[in-house]
Amino acid sequence: MKFEDFNERMNYLFGCMGKDHNKMVVAAFWSNFEEMEIDEFKNLVHLWVRNNKYMPTVSEFLDMAAEAKSPTPSENDIINDILNAVYKIGAYGNPEFSHPISNAIVEEIGWDRLCAMQHDRFNDRIHFQYDRIVKTWKHCAKNDLAFPINKIKGLFSLQTGSKKQLLEQPDIKGALEQMNDTKANESMAKTSGCTPNKK
Repeated sequence: MKFEDFNERMNYLFGCMGKDHNKMVVAAFWSNFEEMEIDEFKNLVHLWVRNNKYMPTVSEFLDMAAEAKSPTPSENDIINDILNAVYKIGAYGNPEFSHPISNAIVEEIGWDRLCAMQHDRFNDRIHFQYDRIVKTWKHCAKNDLAFPINKIKGLFSLQTGSKKQLLEQPDIKGALEQMNDTKANESMAKTSGCTPNKK
């Protein structure tokens, strides 16, 4: 967009928020939004004015722009999306989802495990994963990154994290260590002729 059109919208925003024109604020906004189409910027300004009573920071405006570009589905939307796939495909099929967040949650939990769960357990497991994965979804939308779906032990992380960094995260490292301990115990039990108890 042209700076003249952008500056006009910024003046409108300052006026609506009861603030004086601030060149430093204008410069900060311009450096982050100069590549945006003017109609899109106008819509963001009108959306902010309708819903807020204070001047936005650049970060808040970027968040709003990301949400407008890639709306975040609600938890219920994701539950219904996954349920539809369960009913249509079943545990032995190849599921398809209407939103990448659903895909990421299923990869995290495991498709066959989800298909075998009781309804309450099913909802609880999705709820447990939803906020963390949505946080990554919003981060990617805000920074114009591709939303990643990892296949490292079925665990989910930002695209920018290396495998080593991922495996060093405390919760993931602990889970992998527990998994390795379980495998070791099962191996010892087989050697001794015993069958380990499975919870």
